[in-house]
Amino acid sequence: MIAFSKPLKVLIVEDSPSDAFLITEFLEEVKDVNYNVQHCETLKEATEKLEEEDFDAVLIDYNLPDSNGANHLEHIFKKHNHIPFIVLTGLADEMVSINALNRGAKDYLIKGDFDAKLLNRSILYALERNRLEEETVIRILAAQDTEKERIARDVHDTLGQNLTSASMQMQSLKSLVPDDKEEIHSNIDAALKSINDAIAESRGISRSLMPQTVKKFGLESGIESIIMTLNDKSETQFELESNLEFTRFEQSKELALFRIAQESINNILKYAKATLVEIKLILVENLLLMQIDDNGVGFDLDAVENQKGIGLDSIRTRAKSIGAKLEINSKENKGTSIRVVTDINEMN
Repeated sequence: MIAFSKPLKVLIVEDSPSDAFLITEFLEEVKDVNYNVQHCETLKEATEKLEEEDFDAVLIDYNLPDSNGANHLEHIFKKHNHIPFIVLTGLADEMVSINALNRGAKDYLIKGDFDAKLLNRSILYALERNRLEEETVIRILAAQDTEKERIARDVHDTLGQNLTSASMQMQSLKSLVPDDKEEIHSNIDAALKSINDAIAESRGISRSLMPQTVKKFGLESGIESIIMTLNDKSETQFELESNLEFTRFEQSKELALFRIAQESINNILKYAKATLVEIKLILVENLLLMQIDDNGVGFDLDAVENQKGIGLDSIRTRAKSIGAKLEINSKENKGTSIRVVTDINEMN
């Protein structure tokens, strides 16, 4: 179980003052854990508080006055998936509880059926599950990156070399063909072009899978490399503002942030129809902000949460793996903004 060196900051989201008071009393009864409790009554207030402050856990009523239950709660669960949410319900309905868990809650408690001991245990277990999930995510991402590096090496060392060899053989063959055989020369030239295009594509795939620039020179250089390539061949204009001045930090964070930028850029190129993308890397003391803004068509965030291929889950998972705070804002026809804030001195 996790040991805590400082008070646990808990947000109670409950529109019933008596229920909120009782829960606060329960938490004050706990002897071995010091709880710092805040309370609000609506989902809107909770959303604002979670944007402004960091909390260790959230106890949230299933039926708030400005919520329709699981649908609205799912959005806040996903947006703040680094925080364990425990749902409070007055309904002894197993399906309601299962629905809440399926939407992202870590646990549920039925009002009137728990005391201080059970409440404390639920919070601690939720925190432990969250920690184990984060460790699992980090291991999975590390394994994925290792596999990507292996594939990148195979593409570069095997496929790339075979294509280069084929190109040389075609050039040798061309030298044996008499000059007056124009049709044969034309066919060989077409084949050479296809092979050379495949060589360039394989190199691009290898660089994408294994970002050596990030490993050797850092996040800023890695993103600059992407931008230079895209500005040469894309109709979308990319701009980078940075004060990192090639500052280096923990490589797992550099790679995670690079992958977030990479996924965001891929989404922009596929879906946004943007003409301008502005990327910022701003370091203030130990806090790094990476912000990616585009002037594209935007999207309804709620509508695409469960769609495959958009890449939001991948972005959230990467952010969670390094303990970063992620904010995604988008409106139809008003572009999209992705903000990631992380402490570069905090070790994973």
